[in-house]
Amino acid sequence: GGEAAGGEEAGGEAAAEAELEARLDLWSAVFGASKAVSLGQDQLRGLWALLSRPNERELVLRFFHSVLKTATAAGIGSKSAPVDLDALCFGEAEMAFVFRDLMCSPSPSVRLNWSGLGLD
Repeated sequence: GGEAAGGEEAGGEAAAEAELEARLDLWSAVFGASKAVSLGQDQLRGLWALLSRPNERELVLRFFHSVLKTATAAGIGSKSAPVDLDALCFGEAEMAFVFRDLMCSPSPSVRLNWSGLGLD
């Protein structure tokens, strides 16, 4: 009995993580497609506060990483065209906010618990 319940719980968590990842991908596509609308600091702060469990934070960090990776895809010395920063779901000021005020915050209520991360 207990093993089946544990398996169901793990399957439910995996499904919830997959759903969350799909929603974050949708946000990236929707906000990235519109030059008139982007995620602001308030939305990013709310997302960070809402998704506070280690597995959720891991997915949020992957989401942030994908935005940063897109922003820096052209890279130094790259022969490709520069990235259209307007196509990102949040801008340069928000990138600095994510790093400074969320990921590296000294506040215990916001601070990232690095020890709980690492789903891969």
